[in-house]
Amino acid sequence: MSPDGTILDCNETATALFGYPRCDMLSMCIDELVPPQISHTVFSLLTRHDIAEGISRWLSGKKKDGAVFPMEISVRSATIDDNDYVVLSAGNLTRTAQMEHSAAISLTPYNKLPV
Repeated sequence: MSPDGTILDCNETATALFGYPRCDMLSMCIDELVPPQISHTVFSLLTRHDIAEGISRWLSGKKKDGAVFPMEISVRSATIDDNDYVVLSAGNLTRTAQMEHSAAISLTPYNKLPV
């Protein structure tokens, strides 16, 4: 991805995750893959000074059909042939979020016990 958020390359996992064909994703900007209310969060990650060390965050992704899902993104900078790029990887956290929710519900009765 370019420093301004333009997607320059993507793999099959990314196309499956977001539901777009590769040719469509290569003409998109990263802010099109998140809900509009958090696009500023993604751009703030892309412009951080410490991006070279790598940054990971949980945030919401948006599929082609408009479905919103929890995801984790990892972002780091890379320089190739004197050109600066941003490497972003994303993973779907829907199952993780569901398990955490189930665990919280199963612990609810224990939260009411006297200490």
